[in-house]
Amino acid sequence: MSGIKLAEIGALANDVLPKAQKASDLMNVGRGQVVRVDAPKAHVIARCLNESEDFAVTAAGKAHLHMVLILSKDGNLAMAKIKLESVIHEAAAAFR
Repeated sequence: MSGIKLAEIGALANDVLPKAQKASDLMNVGRGQVVRVDAPKAHVIARCLNESEDFAVTAAGKAHLHMVLILSKDGNLAMAKIKLESVIHEAAAAFR
């Protein structure tokens, strides 16, 4: 898709994920891991994988990474979510 600014999307996702985690924690439903935006032109899925007990801290030897997937509106959302989950766990090995 033309006109997408990946660096800007990454920065925004990096800002939204911790806020969503704090909000879900305040709701007493546990720490959230995924933020999904359904927009007219695309689906944007941002995923946080933090193996640390405290989501506000990155612990030594524990992976902490954010991954963003941008999918066209007609893309297979279910398959994209499955693939994102698989890829983020594969990438975590490089961050430990």
